[in-house]
Amino acid sequence: MKCPRPFLSAEITQHGEVRLCCPSWLPTSIGNIKDKDVWNSEIAIKIRKSILDENYEYCRYEFCPFLSSGINLEENPSENAINSIENNETKLSYGPEKVVACYDRSCSLHCKSCRSEVIMEDSQDLHNHFLRFIKDTKHLTLLGSGELFSSKVILNWLSNFDKTKFPKLNHICILSNGLLFNKPNWEKIMPVQHLVKEIKISMDAVSKETYLLNREGGDFDTLINNLNFIKTLNIKTYLVFVVQKNNFFEMKEFVTFARKYNFHPTFILLDNWGTYSKEEYESRAVHLKTNPSFIKFKKTLNDPFFKGSDIYLSNLNQFID
Repeated sequence: MKCPRPFLSAEITQHGEVRLCCPSWLPTSIGNIKDKDVWNSEIAIKIRKSILDENYEYCRYEFCPFLSSGINLEENPSENAINSIENNETKLSYGPEKVVACYDRSCSLHCKSCRSEVIMEDSQDLHNHFLRFIKDTKHLTLLGSGELFSSKVILNWLSNFDKTKFPKLNHICILSNGLLFNKPNWEKIMPVQHLVKEIKISMDAVSKETYLLNREGGDFDTLINNLNFIKTLNIKTYLVFVVQKNNFFEMKEFVTFARKYNFHPTFILLDNWGTYSKEEYESRAVHLKTNPSFIKFKKTLNDPFFKGSDIYLSNLNQFID
């Protein structure tokens, strides 16, 4: 099977750069959202050809679950994507059907894995281009680069959402740190509540002590209160845990914690987004074979406990014997 991602998805990242998959998995930009027909740019066509040729030269094997572990990233790829792959088409007649918005970095936290300071942005200009870009989009993820409820621009758009302008949109996934995901803010986005089919809450810990180490500026008690509220929504919810040296020993406990809420525990590898020095990253990244904690990390992961069907191990699967 050939990966369908570049044939159906796009991720709009900082400054409006567009990628055909998660930047951690496929870092090459195909252009800017302000560019004319960026979806079919020269580099976009080359990336799709690399998929058809199955050399995946633009992809990062270590971080991509499909390449590192053979995990199917799209259980039900669209008919458009399937036809394009079968017909060896690299210039597509349709727009992106799945889009992840990562162009607004506004967030009240300053987690070291992401940034060194609190960032609040006015993304209105990029947002206007984004709205034109998603005319064919069915599945939208908000907000991969910051906190949805901290973004005045996106929150205002959702609060005044006009479905007639986006008739194909039928699925919204909310990414959040959970601290502002409370009832008053949920009510602000009432026009899109019926479209929200998934929620993903980044947590990176299960104990209060570890949480405060990894979610700088966070409030553990507020998070717990909001998780209790999110549970009442009966929307498929994932708790996300970025694995690193100071938390991998909490992985098992994290699964038990998530199950109490009927949430899906999700684990991903720590990447370096330019916030760590080479030395600090190598010290934190327990998945590196050169890390002193690698053997303990791998032993933890290979516990039969982690074979639960509700656990999503993403790019950690490559370390399971």
